[in-house]
Amino acid sequence: FGICTNAMQALTYYGNKRTSDGKGVTIRSQRRYCHYFAQNLNMTRTLVTLRMLSFKVFDPPAGFAAIVVRIRNGKANLTFQTPINPVPINGVEITRCGSEDSSFDESSSRYPAQMVQVECGNVELAGDVHVTIGFRSKSGSNSWIPI
Repeated sequence: FGICTNAMQALTYYGNKRTSDGKGVTIRSQRRYCHYFAQNLNMTRTLVTLRMLSFKVFDPPAGFAAIVVRIRNGKANLTFQTPINPVPINGVEITRCGSEDSSFDESSSRYPAQMVQVECGNVELAGDVHVTIGFRSKSGSNSWIPI
């Protein structure tokens, strides 16, 4: 917005305005993100573009009718919904996941997995991507899990 010309100036400015010791942003990943953001603003950082065709959800929670996925970024604002019809992996079908599951395999020390594949077509993603996964109940209400 014209106050600072680079990420270091912005971090210093923020630190001086928001804290008494001048250390506003101390977490390395957050400082790194500020530099990435500055590069994006100045158009000096090459954005990587990825194409997402589908993704897989392993061991979907029991009692839900569908997986709903929202994807938002600079190139897409899409919603996908897939019925939960889990496919057993290694030929083992389970009805629910958790410590009370009667099909727990003691020898492998893990639960058999189910998988639901969500088809996304050919979505182009670049820059900041916000993905929210929800599970639609059989009554139609949603439970959202932001990632």
